Amino acid sequence: SRKGHKMNIRKNAREGELISSSYLTETYKQIQDGKRFLVYRLKPEYAHNEACIKALSEEFASGKTWQHPHILKYGCMIENEQGIYIEMEPLNVTTLEKLIYENPSFVTDDKEIERIINEVTEAVDYLHKQGFCHLNLHPGNIFLTKNGHQVKLAHPLFFYLKSSVVQHITSNEYTAPELFSGKVIEDP
Repeated sequence: SRKGHKMNIRKNAREGELISSSYLTETYKQIQDGKRFLVYRLKPEYAHNEACIKALSEEFASGKTWQHPHILKYGCMIENEQGIYIEMEPLNVTTLEKLIYENPSFVTDDKEIERIINEVTEAVDYLHKQGFCHLNLHPGNIFLTKNGHQVKLAHPLFFYLKSSVVQHITSNEYTAPELFSGKVIEDP
């Protein structure tokens, strides 16, 4: 165990297991009717923010068209009393953050790390060719299949840059440096 580092993994009866939390969003593992899937939603404090809802809807509309083996597939958008959410493809995944936390020696496997970096790079390159910047790469947002550790990248920040809560997305240690420059970010 690593001193001073806590995993942000918790159970929630309505949502399942929280596996990733980012600036404005959370991703949960859920099992319903014996089927496993991921749920991606705005954090409760942003669930009714019109700009964030619009950004999540835009992400879904674009994400639904992406076809890449290292990008998590978008399923459908659903609304309930907690707001809108996206069901993602049914996979058993963990985050790179959790994998390293549970097995610190994992990072000493140079071939495995190189493969993961290559898969992340391929996914980011694909997004750039589609006209989108990810701007949200961090170990808690790089999903890996539990069987084989295949990368499944998710949740680009690009769509949220125009939202009224943009000031909340530039404090993370993994934030893309160009977000701190104060310059307008243009499509690649």
